[in-house]
Amino acid sequence: SCHGGGKVPSMSLEAPDRRSRFLSPRDTWTNYRTLLARINMNDADQSKLLRKPLNIQTGKEDGHQGGMRYKSGDRGYEILKRWVFDASQLK
Repeated sequence: SCHGGGKVPSMSLEAPDRRSRFLSPRDTWTNYRTLLARINMNDADQSKLLRKPLNIQTGKEDGHQGGMRYKSGDRGYEILKRWVFDASQLK
């Protein structure tokens, strides 16, 4: 919910419709493209989409401002990681 509806300008995602709780096809496509832009296609492990939720800081970027959301090995993180690795193969 934090990234939906423009609350986090650095990675704003389209929010689901409040009544139906679904995303339109256009909003789904927009979110997909936003997330793809945060994947390092040459080194998936270094993708911002994988580093931010763990609050990993390199000195070049800040950590996740909302605090740690996942720990490495959490089921949700592993699902995200698999998606990132699969998407990185789309080159």
